Amino acid sequence: MDFSTWLLNSGGRVHPELDLFYTLPSGDRGVVARSDISEGQLLLLLPINCAIYIPTEEEFKRHPDAFPDAVQYLREAHPGLSPFLATTLVLMSEMTRGSASTWASYVAILPPSCPDCLINWSDEEKQELAGTSLEQFGPDPASDVYRRHVAPILAARKDLWPGLAAAEAAEAADRGVDPGLTAFLRAAGLLQSRAFHLEAENWVSGAKEISRLEDGGTQVFLLPGIDMINHSHNPARRNAHLERLNLAQAATAKLLDGAASAEAPSLPAGVEAVFVMRADKPIKAGEEVLHTYGNLSDAQLLQTYGFLDSEDDLWSETAAAGVSSVLSPSAKKRTKAGGGGDSSGGYRNPYNAALVPWITVEEVCMGLLSSMNQAPSSSTRRAKQEFLATAGVLQAAAPESTQFVLLAQEPLPDEFMTAVQVLLMTADEFQELQREFGDPSKLPAGSKRVGRGPEAGGTSCEAAAAAAAVAATAAEGASTAKLSLGTALLEEDQDFAEMVCIASLQILAACMERYPTNVKDDVRLLRSPDCTGRQRLAVRVRLGEKDVIQLAKKAVVELMSSLRRGWAGEGSRDEEEKESDDEAAAAEEEREENVGRRRASKRQRRGLGAPPSEEPDREEDDENGSSADGSDLEGSSDSDDQAADELLMGSDDSDKVGYGAEEYDDGIGEVHDRGKPHEAPTDD
Repeated sequence: MDFSTWLLNSGGRVHPELDLFYTLPSGDRGVVARSDISEGQLLLLLPINCAIYIPTEEEFKRHPDAFPDAVQYLREAHPGLSPFLATTLVLMSEMTRGSASTWASYVAILPPSCPDCLINWSDEEKQELAGTSLEQFGPDPASDVYRRHVAPILAARKDLWPGLAAAEAAEAADRGVDPGLTAFLRAAGLLQSRAFHLEAENWVSGAKEISRLEDGGTQVFLLPGIDMINHSHNPARRNAHLERLNLAQAATAKLLDGAASAEAPSLPAGVEAVFVMRADKPIKAGEEVLHTYGNLSDAQLLQTYGFLDSEDDLWSETAAAGVSSVLSPSAKKRTKAGGGGDSSGGYRNPYNAALVPWITVEEVCMGLLSSMNQAPSSSTRRAKQEFLATAGVLQAAAPESTQFVLLAQEPLPDEFMTAVQVLLMTADEFQELQREFGDPSKLPAGSKRVGRGPEAGGTSCEAAAAAAAVAATAAEGASTAKLSLGTALLEEDQDFAEMVCIASLQILAACMERYPTNVKDDVRLLRSPDCTGRQRLAVRVRLGEKDVIQLAKKAVVELMSSLRRGWAGEGSRDEEEKESDDEAAAAEEEREENVGRRRASKRQRRGLGAPPSEEPDREEDDENGSSADGSDLEGSSDSDDQAADELLMGSDDSDKVGYGAEEYDDGIGEVHDRGKPHEAPTDD
């Protein structure tokens, strides 16, 4: 039985003008319209009984006999397996059952493997991903999972994977081949590249069942037919969307009306839900049907599905969104003219991300403080880490393994900036923050407690008293909140603001150094016609992450410039008010009292408080080939580099700036004699 016949006999629907097996110019397979299809039309309907997945506990109890033997065994004997691993084993079972499988027609059309899934990359090819979020440490994860979890399950119930026994006998002479591992790698690659990850749901009521699954509430579905439709990040090209509906919802949408016929039988008894793909807009004859797998970064796309978006799509998308991409000037002109791009430039995925390890943040901040002879004690360092975990800034379990996520659309997340500020606080300031965290009304103006964080854990030394207060508050029924300091402290203390910005730039520079190549190297590789296949995929992932780090660096410089403009303006306004309005002077005095202790302690011991530069801010010229992060194809622009250098250098008033020592290495490779110590400012 061919696939289309199987799908229709199972209660599925396929639009008669769809070609499910069209070969695209790239050589890949896609779904294409044979003739025009109007907006809103049903493209595909798949009853849930045609999907391969692990049911929720409630669903399994309602229909225990509706699922294959492998599902029943895994649900009962191995409920702790992740949905991905369990679903992989179910697919393996159906693949080894041959024509006896209910899904034999579907298995027959599956490709031999997913070539570019990371499972299939060699160790040498994986070296191209060094420094990225996909860098692999330790043993091969797929082989390790097979050895520790899969092989024992296969050995315990060989009857559920009958094809493997015959394969083992045939390969007995070749001890270097494990048929079970071979089958597992193929099934895992197929599932990784084709599966849909959805929230667990009660199909009768439509209610979410987040607590039903051990991995946090997601289910993994293989959806025959629907999984043939390709992905695009480009909203201009996407023309379809996926929904899952219970029967009442499908009936309301009139998706089942008059569907039953000799060619398309009605839904089988017991089916409670359907997956449907409908046209979002008119689809022209010859046009490919595309939808989105989610707002995923390049690393996520490669790791999860084994591909990246078309570079032409991304150029077109970033141009339409008004986002500058890492393109050569000529490529930018072609993009603006609507001509797309070519292989000589780069790209920006608007959903790209980069990771900043907590250990890097801590090391840089401690190094900066040490250079100023202000290194905190080891007990204070531990207390700060424990407090940040308690406050929801670091993960509760293994906080030292926390990685902050920088997004192209949010390059300086609150968690990252809050962590840097806390690490650079003096012991007295830190104790004050701990006390205030137990009473949100006392937090600095502009800071906030948001969301729900992990419950308080034990602390030591300076943190003990404040941690007890936080724990007591939580015990009274108020959940521990997530701390977000924002920019309130930076706005009130110039010295502290410059210290935080310098540390942030050094942290980002350290993150750049973990990659084996620089931006120039990667761009040259993309320009080269020899950079193809998996190497090109890896280079694009590297460049995408570096692009986000560059955006973060630019955001730090812009933050500092904004703060300096604010200080200059506030100083002028304050002077005018003092001269003309006694009430304003009284209000200023009251405000100073509220922040007096913190400001005094900061000003007495910070050595980075240089007056803001009087030079006008430089404006980047995107028309001259610079990227949104201030870099062109050859790296960062001169203006942004100079702005960052000026920030690291402080100001030219070296006789007024002290770093706690006569010589200070400011992180840019030069040692500067700062001479006189910093003079504490007066309040008049």
